[in-house]
Amino acid sequence: MCTNEKINSNLSLNDLRQYAWDYFQLHAMQRMSLFKFFVVFATILTTGLISTFQPTFNAHLIGITLGLLLVGISVIFWKFDERNKFLTKHGERALIYLESQFNVRSKDDEPHPIQLFTSEEWRTKQLRATQKSWKLWQRQMSHSKSLTLLFFLYGVIGLVGAVVSVILCFA
Repeated sequence: MCTNEKINSNLSLNDLRQYAWDYFQLHAMQRMSLFKFFVVFATILTTGLISTFQPTFNAHLIGITLGLLLVGISVIFWKFDERNKFLTKHGERALIYLESQFNVRSKDDEPHPIQLFTSEEWRTKQLRATQKSWKLWQRQMSHSKSLTLLFFLYGVIGLVGAVVSVILCFA
């Protein structure tokens, strides 16, 4: 049941900060745990897929299956990561709001260093504005872009492996 009533509470700013931090931390840890599980699972599938390319191996349907399975888990874990990113950013926004309640002064347009989430967001924007190179190794990349790139690469490995297995099956 939704109402427009404001709920009065005796929660302090510290209580609210702890609540927001716990929410943020839960989803950030869940995101990293899922990624670690993906890397282990994808590495096992990739190793199995590559082993099906041996000249003495004759069951190439296994290679096709492993390749397609690698594509499938890459997509599934990518979608999990998108959801966890959304939830983590939701917690960050709450923490940024709570940081705005700190009674600290900053110089010019820059957030105060004690406002960690606000300061990180501001500094990242400043850094990215100066990094215009197309060379990925010369730019800072977000976790999301890095994870998406890995999901994509494993998906491509799975697709290429499945195609190679089909070719070997009919060769």
